[in-house]
Amino acid sequence: MIQVQDAVMFDVPVEAKPCKSNITYQNNIQDMNRYLLTYEVKSKKIPEIVKPQTENISPLVTYLINKIKTGTPEEQKKCISIISRNLESKNGVQYFDTGITAALFELADSDISKYKDATLTQKRLRKKAKDGKKLSEKQMQKAYSFSEREKVECNQITSIYLIANIQNRLYKELYIRTGLKAGFYDLPAVSGLINEAKNNKNELIRIAAVSALGYMYKADYKSDFITALEDIGQTSSSPKVKEEVAKVLKYVELNTKEMKKN
Repeated sequence: MIQVQDAVMFDVPVEAKPCKSNITYQNNIQDMNRYLLTYEVKSKKIPEIVKPQTENISPLVTYLINKIKTGTPEEQKKCISIISRNLESKNGVQYFDTGITAALFELADSDISKYKDATLTQKRLRKKAKDGKKLSEKQMQKAYSFSEREKVECNQITSIYLIANIQNRLYKELYIRTGLKAGFYDLPAVSGLINEAKNNKNELIRIAAVSALGYMYKADYKSDFITALEDIGQTSSSPKVKEEVAKVLKYVELNTKEMKKN
């Protein structure tokens, strides 16, 4: 299995990364505050209700769905990058298509055992590097030339964060178009992310799902959010998942205190 430090070193799209680390909040509270503030509605005025226009699925969306499901690791990575890069654009609403989210969940749940893993030599070199031993430039390149399995696993992790980013953009768009603030379970991918946090076979994906839910936190649905996170923590047998849940809940506590000060 790919190690946490390896996943962070993989060259994933910057847009798909939630912070400096793929799976933890450690030392990133300020970054998260900035992230969440980008979805805060500054005006107290209720915006004019805009009737959404129904459009056919674009050929681009159809293509991206297909490549996320059946493409090579490199193609999957590029598709995730395209969606991440354009999600906040005027045409970003096209990525609300349920087929996109379904394909991303399918990727997160896919079996990676069929892909070639890192060689024993690579693993030995990585251990030496982790232990602080000096490696030559050639050895470093060999150590961190990621295997196909590791590339897919990194794509799985970033797909989880991308799902959360899509939900954040949807939350924002719903408010703009209707003047209403969506509840936690009104966001269509929430149940899927909770399921990933509880049931994905890969511990790294479960941790990423908890972290991704954290990036979706809004004070408007604090009660439902905390209940869901506590349930994940109570039902998980993984110490690392429980630790991530604790970090998210700690962030919620700090966020609440900060809001009271303001």
